[in-house]
Amino acid sequence: MKDTAGQGQTIEFPAIDIQHAGPDGRIVEDWHLEDNLTFAQQAGLHAGG
Repeated sequence: MKDTAGQGQTIEFPAIDIQHAGPDGRIVEDWHLEDNLTFAQQAGLHAGG
């Protein structure tokens, strides 16, 4: 992606963070997942549809 110039368009794709808090209320784990295919298609990095 570093060789691909941005086009200035808005890109929307689903993502989620799930956090696990320890007994003291502090976050001890964080899982992150995003839809990279949707991002790549909207950014023009993947021709699939």
